Amino acid sequence: MTARRKRGSEKKTNGNGGGGCLLTYLPSTFPSTVQVSTSQTPMQAIVNTAALNQSGSPVYCNQVLIAVPIGTAANELFAAFPAPTAAVNTGKWAITSMVVKHGRELGLDTDVDYATFTFQCRDQSDFLINYNLVFGLQGRVSLLTGDSEIMIGEQSGTSSDPNTFTLKRTSYTVTAYTPQFYLQNFVATVPTAPTVPASEFANGANIRLSWESNGTFFQIYEKNNPMPIYSGSQTVYTMAGGVATDTTFVLVAMMTGNPATGSAQGGFAPIYLYEEVTVTISNPDLKPKSSTIAGNAHVGGTFGVTGKTTLSNASLSGTLGVSGQTNLGNANVGGTLGVSGQTNLTNAIVGGTLTASGSSTLSNTAVNGTLGVSGAASFSGGLFGTNSPVGIMTAAQGVNPGSFVAHTDGLVIGAVSWPANPDLYCMCWIIGNTNGIVVAATGGNHGAFANDWTKWRASNGNTFMFPVSKGNRWSLGVAQAPSNEIAAPTSFYWVPLGTAANGNTFERVSDEQPEFKVSEVHRRPVRNDEYIRELVATIEAIFDKPIERMLRKRLINVLTKMQVEEYENESYSGDD
Repeated sequence: MTARRKRGSEKKTNGNGGGGCLLTYLPSTFPSTVQVSTSQTPMQAIVNTAALNQSGSPVYCNQVLIAVPIGTAANELFAAFPAPTAAVNTGKWAITSMVVKHGRELGLDTDVDYATFTFQCRDQSDFLINYNLVFGLQGRVSLLTGDSEIMIGEQSGTSSDPNTFTLKRTSYTVTAYTPQFYLQNFVATVPTAPTVPASEFANGANIRLSWESNGTFFQIYEKNNPMPIYSGSQTVYTMAGGVATDTTFVLVAMMTGNPATGSAQGGFAPIYLYEEVTVTISNPDLKPKSSTIAGNAHVGGTFGVTGKTTLSNASLSGTLGVSGQTNLGNANVGGTLGVSGQTNLTNAIVGGTLTASGSSTLSNTAVNGTLGVSGAASFSGGLFGTNSPVGIMTAAQGVNPGSFVAHTDGLVIGAVSWPANPDLYCMCWIIGNTNGIVVAATGGNHGAFANDWTKWRASNGNTFMFPVSKGNRWSLGVAQAPSNEIAAPTSFYWVPLGTAANGNTFERVSDEQPEFKVSEVHRRPVRNDEYIRELVATIEAIFDKPIERMLRKRLINVLTKMQVEEYENESYSGDD
């Protein structure tokens, strides 16, 4: 494991003097060995901190602060953008704030920035820590290896009265290591339950394959198929339609990109890692070479004959399936008539269902009842619904920033609003993209000028919307201005057009947000005090006489009030 408590912190954690914490804090990380990001492969890490009462005496706590260093240095665990997030394993506690503080604000002898999360116990009846309590942090690991110190502040005491609680501190260290090429946790699941492993599927059911790796390109192979069924950089793939028989999937990971592109030089030998997973099918399609049945045979479905067959006095109360050319004269079918080849019907009466799985041409056909189409339908002349409403949209679903794959056509809506207080500085940008489309919107509190050039601050909100085609990837992102005094509210929605076969109209594939640079400019007034004093000295030189002290002070004050404001620009990039 890459998280460890400092020696000095172990005594503090056990509460032995010096304001040490009453609770013991035990860290764990995922992956177990935290690896730094690279320019090609951003790495996410989870740091969980379990808060335990190991003292044997009652411990009460109503607030815990956890501060993780952010930035680009070796001792800063997470990148500042996108900002790390927090979670807690129980509804008894809530995350009340996240602010960025300098180390000196936390009482440390360092100027490192810390993302400081405040966890608050909701009810006084839960201040007694006798239950499972784990705080979680997640973020993008920075680019440099090194040790990062996670700071913990605890508001606690040994009695239930919160007025007696005091702030206590401790810390532990998390180490980020150089990336090592790895491939692990190749697993098959049902798309609707991505965290529950599955080994058996129904014939034709969708199969979701996922894995963990820091590789840059992956391929998946199935039996009896020399070509990969998947090639790409994502670590999740859903096989629509599944498989018909028991199958072993082989996953190949590499760090060299698509092997079909580029040309190796100098005897370059790529490195591959392999994983495999086997799935079984509960109702497989079987193709035996021959079969002998000594007893009775019962066919509950369709009985198909592809060769010449003679039936004498045959009565079919179920389905008759013919795959060759058939001529029927005066045919009366009381059940289902299925036709997969060319068929000529003369004076045919079908009292049940007529199913044509091949090409069918109907001229001047009127359907008085309901026309049901279970497969794909193509309309070459357009589709018009002018006499009644057309409904293809389903309910909008709220989504968080990240990357997704659409399982049906749909619309993505993004909105950025303004805070309740217009006096606070607030700027925010939202962005969305898919398949060559990039949209953005700006919100928050903006500055404006009236006709007489008086200055105003106004609330500003904007939205965007863009279409996404089935099978395409789409991404959403948020960037709050680094100098914000308050964050702008944002929201995103997915509006599917129709439904998907597996019930999920979209799938979240990662927390990765679109990378985009934002900037802000601060206009700082330029002081002209030295020029005013120089002017007064010049006047004294002209008259060859010093101005009396009080008159000199009054003159400087008047000239200061008369000066016109000038400004210089201070730019702040969103990458800082």
